[in-house]
Amino acid sequence: MPERPGADGRSKRAQQKRTERRAQIVQAAARIFSRTGYHAASVDDIIREAAVARGTFYLYFPSKRELFAALLDDLVAALECGIRRIEVGPDAPPPIEQLERNVLWLLSLPQARPEMLQILLWEAVGLDEGLDRKLDSFHQRMFALTQHALELGIEMGLVRPCDTRVTARLLVGAVKELLLSLLVRADLQATDLQSLARELLAFCARGILSSGEVAAMPRARRRRVAQ
Repeated sequence: MPERPGADGRSKRAQQKRTERRAQIVQAAARIFSRTGYHAASVDDIIREAAVARGTFYLYFPSKRELFAALLDDLVAALECGIRRIEVGPDAPPPIEQLERNVLWLLSLPQARPEMLQILLWEAVGLDEGLDRKLDSFHQRMFALTQHALELGIEMGLVRPCDTRVTARLLVGAVKELLLSLLVRADLQATDLQSLARELLAFCARGILSSGEVAAMPRARRRRVAQ
């Protein structure tokens, strides 16, 4: 039976409305979870914040836990989309500029998306095994992405030979600690993000020893430090 004229347009509008309503609930839940924590938050709190009917909530999510899992998936996807792979080629920007762009984007999240980070770094940890697996999968993808960038840097002669698996975890850990400080501690919140990004990249590139200290090391020790 042929579809009536205009049916396709109505279907698209209905789908768009469903997508917008789901996003409305998810965004309201992010605000509630970040303010009160997962355990203290209730479905009633989320319904009031989203300004939807109870039946509408359960049309999209069967429980608070399922909503939280969907929110976590959305946040991880948004975070992964913001981090770009390092491109090579004659038309690509210098790798250090691409790295700085990624670091700056990450360091801007505590101000731009505080609810997202609050949930990823605090609320989602240790809630249950299923959510822990989601978080671990996200961390493994971040490790893999960083490891790939390191291996590419080694091939290009920009990064010293190193154990890229270990170094990738060190770099991800350093970024995570900076994000936590920007999110919940006052000591770094007034620091210029460009300065923070460059300090992080300088630490990753040169460590903490001055060139003079490295030069003064016995040759055997110097080789070990460089490896």
